[in-house]
Amino acid sequence: MHELAVMENILEIAVDFAKKNGAKEIKQINLSIGVFSGIIPKYASQFFKMIAKDTIAKNVKLEFESLPARFICYECSSETEYENISVEPLTCSSCGSEKLRLISGREFRIQSLEIV
Repeated sequence: MHELAVMENILEIAVDFAKKNGAKEIKQINLSIGVFSGIIPKYASQFFKMIAKDTIAKNVKLEFESLPARFICYECSSETEYENISVEPLTCSSCGSEKLRLISGREFRIQSLEIV
C-alpha cells in the first residue's frame, strides 16, 4: 500500500507546480515507473483518484510508462535489460552469470504535466 504515500507526494508536486504556473486544472500526468519500483499502476491510479477528488487534479488522466530493469554483470561487465522481473534467475545475457548489480529500474518520476 505504499502507492498511497507515493501518490500523495505526486499530487503535492503536481498541484504546487500547476499553481505556481497559474493553472486552473491539471489534465494529465505522465509518469515513468521502473519495474523494480514496486509501484502497481492500477493501485496508484485508484489512490490518486481518491486523494485528488477535491483538488485541481480531480479529473486528471494518469499515463504510466514502464522502464526496464538494467543490470551490469560483475563477471564480464556487460549490461542486461529485463522488461519483466518475474524471470528467475536473473542472469547476464552475455555470460549467463547470476552476479548482477542493478543500475536502473527503481525509478518513479513525473515526466510531464499537462495543465490549463
